[in-house]
Amino acid sequence: MTSYNKVATITAYFSTPVPNGFQALVSTGDGNCFYNSISILLSGNEILTTHLRLASVLHAVEHFNHYLTMVCVIKLPMYSAH
Repeated sequence: MTSYNKVATITAYFSTPVPNGFQALVSTGDGNCFYNSISILLSGNEILTTHLRLASVLHAVEHFNHYLTMVCVIKLPMYSAH
């Protein structure tokens, strides 16, 4: 597991320098970069990635009707929010 406690020298990836008071970190680019990044912010490593991804899926399933009202889809009777 990669440690994120050290400042990474990754300025070559940015078109502008990282502002003072901020730190650029690197996450694994495996399609889970959003969850990897949040995990790094919360725990200092990517160990929470799977838990965060699962929690977001469970939330979406639990609140399916709420999210259904936010998307433009053909509403089938079995998926109706009413």
